Amino acid sequence: MSSFPIGPAGMQPRCFALVPAAGVGSRSGADRPKQYVPLAGQALIAHTLQALGAVARIDATLVVLSPEDDQFESAVPGFAGERGWVVRTGGAARVRSIHAQNRPVEAGRAGERCALNLAGIDKADVERGRIPGAVILVACNGKVILHEAVGWADKDKKVPMAKNTIHPIASSTKLITTGIMYNTSASMKPTSWKDLTKPEAKGLVSMPSPLTSGAALIHAQTLAGVSGLGWDYYKALADNGATAAGGN
Repeated sequence: MSSFPIGPAGMQPRCFALVPAAGVGSRSGADRPKQYVPLAGQALIAHTLQALGAVARIDATLVVLSPEDDQFESAVPGFAGERGWVVRTGGAARVRSIHAQNRPVEAGRAGERCALNLAGIDKADVERGRIPGAVILVACNGKVILHEAVGWADKDKKVPMAKNTIHPIASSTKLITTGIMYNTSASMKPTSWKDLTKPEAKGLVSMPSPLTSGAALIHAQTLAGVSGLGWDYYKALADNGATAAGGN
């Protein structure tokens, strides 16, 4: 289960449950994947999802199935909805199923379902008073999957949110300057970002993590958009033993 804060201080965290269910049950010795083995009149996975659904604090549960799964809907009828999400992107091992959910979904049916689920969450947040409104834009591989406005641009004046509503952003004029710091006594003195991918720099490069530092995230997004660098540059850094940890 994951939990993360949203909005200003004092607002309740949002919790989501992730249920990997793409296994074939090869170790269980059953005649079917173990998540579909009957127990007390229903499939094992149905008991799990009922238990999670009874927890009010969980906003939604995502079930990750094998692309070949054709049993889930009959085993757990009526599960999919605002609080029940299903994707068929699971891998051969549980860790691969979990890892798959941390990558952007492919544009298509799965992407559209996830985008619609996202819109449903934001609409529910408006109804619950968690947020006044939002503009949702989801794109994948150059294709806009969803563009929708929900809630209010000005709740007090009853001005609806529009797709082109201009939102005030704090610190929008802040300049973030980044650079390379190195030991002047070192044998290698990098003069460009690409120098950090050279064999001489193997295992010697460290940087703040985009998971911890907002500035590091902006820096990563910037380099990813630079011609000649892009995400291939970050792959080269990883292959060269670079580490990302902590803030800046």
